Amino acid sequence: GMREQPTDEVAWIARGLARLAKDPEGALVDFEEALKLNARSFAALQNKAHVLADRLDQLDEALAILDRLVENYPDAVLARLGRGILYARLGKHAEALDDAKECLDRDVGASTFYHVANIYALTSRQAKEHEPKALTLLAKALQAGYGTDLVARDPDFAPLREHAEFQRLVTAARTLGNAANRKNEP
Repeated sequence: GMREQPTDEVAWIARGLARLAKDPEGALVDFEEALKLNARSFAALQNKAHVLADRLDQLDEALAILDRLVENYPDAVLARLGRGILYARLGKHAEALDDAKECLDRDVGASTFYHVANIYALTSRQAKEHEPKALTLLAKALQAGYGTDLVARDPDFAPLREHAEFQRLVTAARTLGNAANRKNEP
């Protein structure tokens, strides 16, 4: 399938996802091709922002894509979460916290708790008073089973890595993950 030229938006996105790990620049080209066919494609915009931010370290360019995504889909929590995290990484704390609040107002799911915890962890570098909020939200996410496999290596939690409560949460997440794995064994 990788040898065939995609002919529609979904195929361009699928090929981009398949290329992502080994060829982020090629994946980016594929997502851009999908956007030529549908300039409002949620999946193409989201994945383009991901490649720019997390694979190519082009945070400002990724932020512009996420601004466009939020403009097109103002109710999309996933887009706001991504934008809030990028704002926090870029030191734009007021904007990051606005997105965090908006996300929590729209959704109280475990994934939202986890990613808003990322935002508060990042902003805690300059505002230590954000640490408790980050830890509380992270605990809620982990209790609901989200992030147990991510938290130990998630770079956005670096500001909390040495915090005793964070270390307890990581240990608990490992325990939960191990218990889930044993439960799924034959």
